[in-house]
Amino acid sequence: MAVRGESDVSREHRHSTADGSRPKTFWSQLFVAARLKSRFREPGLLWGLLLLTGVIGFVLLAPLLSGYDANGINLASPFAGASAQHLLGTDELGRDTLTRLAVGGRTSLLLSGTATGLAAASGIWLGLLSGYIGGALDLALQRLVELVIGVPTLVLAIAVVSVIPDRTLGVVLSATVVAIPAYVRLTRGVAVSIVATDYVVSARVLGARTARLLRRYVLPNALGPLLVQISFGLGQSLLLISGLGFLGVGISPPQAEWGTMASDAIQYLSNDPLLEILPGVAIMLVTLSTNLIGDGLRDALDPRSHSRVSR
Repeated sequence: MAVRGESDVSREHRHSTADGSRPKTFWSQLFVAARLKSRFREPGLLWGLLLLTGVIGFVLLAPLLSGYDANGINLASPFAGASAQHLLGTDELGRDTLTRLAVGGRTSLLLSGTATGLAAASGIWLGLLSGYIGGALDLALQRLVELVIGVPTLVLAIAVVSVIPDRTLGVVLSATVVAIPAYVRLTRGVAVSIVATDYVVSARVLGARTARLLRRYVLPNALGPLLVQISFGLGQSLLLISGLGFLGVGISPPQAEWGTMASDAIQYLSNDPLLEILPGVAIMLVTLSTNLIGDGLRDALDPRSHSRVSR
């Protein structure tokens, strides 16, 4: 009878769990979800993707098609109505509203996307280390996370912005700091449950490196919930950054940003209500699309929904 070598044993441990099945990874779950007809019957995910794609297309293409400078002042035509030259009219300084709305969308989406990416990258690795290493590091990180969560979101964001001279950097960092705890907690929860499984314990006994274990076993199992959180987080970051702009502590004028535009337009409601309405509608559409995408991803990647469909 042939004797199985260490490599055979390690392969078996790498690809089997306590119940003899293979450890689930994000890609395997996504493949299963793609085969389920229910995913394509759910209109929320598709509508969310279409809506977000439409907004991104607008903010990228509209300034190129309008031909106006977002900060170009024309004092001869303030509050001009919609026309062939200005499809959405002009603001109090004669600037093209359509162009500023699109350029403001670029700024808002870029800042919120950057903050979401930084928060996800930082929070994921902190959560992995916290859940995998445990001990004093886990205790310290969780107390720090609870401290951040205990401070009201807007108060914490304003505090971060106030200590950073550069407004743009301050806005991004404030949204990042506020969002990190959600990723830390989510990733830590998955890491704690995965580290205790037989196949991870076996891999550690066989001498697998920590980085390999985190990358191969822990992170793939967390990617599904993390994608959902990233989708929701993008909308939350946009709301926070727009809120800071509306309160006057966001992006400095004359740079266009949806929250700042809404704040500037308050005093001109009687002259042109659209100056106030349009940025609010744009923020609502992006937030709605990210929530639809998050809900759709959660339904597609939820194993319980898979079992319901199979039955």
